[in-house]
Amino acid sequence: MAEGKIEVNGTTWLKDTKSIPPQKRSIGFMHQENALFPNMSVIKNLLFVNDNRDLALRLLSITGLLQLQNRYPKTLSGGQKQCGTLSCYDERTRNTTP
Repeated sequence: MAEGKIEVNGTTWLKDTKSIPPQKRSIGFMHQENALFPNMSVIKNLLFVNDNRDLALRLLSITGLLQLQNRYPKTLSGGQKQCGTLSCYDERTRNTTP
């Protein structure tokens, strides 16, 4: 960056050559593209990552996909695919709301 700054909520993240390290920025993002295997149903994608069926069902419930667990990614909306991908990440998503 030649000039200017990046500021978020009044905090300067980047100015000239000085910046806040990424791990201290307290921000996250979700990729727009999903990471579900197209040849597996939503539930099978989750079980591929972690074979704990109770956990998989709990994550699907949290993300609003419980009723869609047997559907394939090509039949889901973009938002549903993102929720499915989020469910696959790991157990930390237990506190995520749809």
